[in-house]
Amino acid sequence: SSYRIFHRTIVMERWCGCLTEGDKEIFTLGGECKNCKWATIHTSVVVFLTINIIAHYLFCIFRSPGIVVPSMDSNDENNFRTINNKIHDECNESNSTREDNFAPHNCIPTSQLKIGGCCFLRSRINREAERERCLRYRIQCNDSDVDNQSTVYHPTPCATYCHKCNMFRPPRAHHCKICQVCVLQMDHHCPWVNNCIGYNNYRSFVLLIFYLATGCIYGSMLLCVPFFKIMKRHIKINGWSLMGPLYATGLLDLPPPWILWSQYKENGKVDEDVVLRAAFPFMLIVGILLTWFLVSHLKMITSGYTTLEHMARPDCVDCYSVVNPFDQGWKKNLTQILGANIFFVLF
Repeated sequence: SSYRIFHRTIVMERWCGCLTEGDKEIFTLGGECKNCKWATIHTSVVVFLTINIIAHYLFCIFRSPGIVVPSMDSNDENNFRTINNKIHDECNESNSTREDNFAPHNCIPTSQLKIGGCCFLRSRINREAERERCLRYRIQCNDSDVDNQSTVYHPTPCATYCHKCNMFRPPRAHHCKICQVCVLQMDHHCPWVNNCIGYNNYRSFVLLIFYLATGCIYGSMLLCVPFFKIMKRHIKINGWSLMGPLYATGLLDLPPPWILWSQYKENGKVDEDVVLRAAFPFMLIVGILLTWFLVSHLKMITSGYTTLEHMARPDCVDCYSVVNPFDQGWKKNLTQILGANIFFVLF
C-alpha cells in the first residue's frame, strides 16, 4: 500500500502530471498517464533495488562465511595428524568431562554442523567445499609479502592455533563464540542476518548495505518535497506545537497506534499524509546511518583490514612501523572483495 501511495501521489501526479482519485485517473496535464516514462523508470528502479536487497540478504543468511576445517597440506600433515589424534581421544571422553562451548567441531556430527539461516531453515556445512575453500584461501594468503621477522605485522601473516577448535587455522581466521567455529577472514558476527560475515559472504554483505542505503536515499529524495508541503499544510490548519497540536506525540504529530488501527478498520487504509509524514524521516535517518556504515566498511576494505583487525590495531606512537602484509593497494583490495569486472560489481 505504501508503494501505491508513493507511486500515485508523487510519480503519477508530480512527474507525469496526472491527477488521480483512488486508483482512477480523473485528469491529465499533458500526455497520457499510461505511457508516462517516469512511471516506468520509477517502477524499474524499485524492482531492481528490491530484487538485489532480497537476493543479497538471502546470500548473507544462507551462504557459508568460510568455515575453517582441517586440511592435509604436506607442510602441515604431521601437525594435523597429531591434532586429529588428540581430537579423536577427546571425542571418546564422556560429555560430562567437557564443556560444550569448547567441543571441537570435528566431534560434532555433520548433520549438526549448521550455520546462519532463518527460523527453522539453516545452512548445513559441506566439509569438502569448506576444505577446498580453505586451501584456496591459504594459497592466496601465501602471496602476501613478508620481508623480515623484525617488522611488526598486523594482522599476522602466520597461521594461528585455536584452543577452542583444537586445530591450526589460516591467517586472519578468528573463532566466533556464537557460531562456535573458526571463520576465514572473519569481519564480525551480524545479528541482523544471523550469520558470521567473512571471506565467502562479505561481498554480499557490502552490497546489501549499498542497496539498502541507495533505496532509503532514493525514497527520501522522492518524499522530500511532499513531506514539507504536508507538514506546512498540517501546521497551517492545526497550528504549531513542539509536541504536536493534535495527538501530542512529537513534532511529526503522528496518530497513536490505536487511532491508526481504528482508521484502518473504518476506511480499509491509513491516511496518506500520515504515511508520508512517518516514511520520510524514517528513510532519511536509516539512509544516513547505512551510508555512514557503508563508507566505514569501504575505508577498511581499501586499507586491507576487516572490522576485527581494525579494532585490534596496536596502539603505537609511530604507526608507520606497523605493516599490513595483506594490503595490496586500494584498487586491488576493492577488486579482491567486489570483483574485477566493474560491470558486475553491483550484481
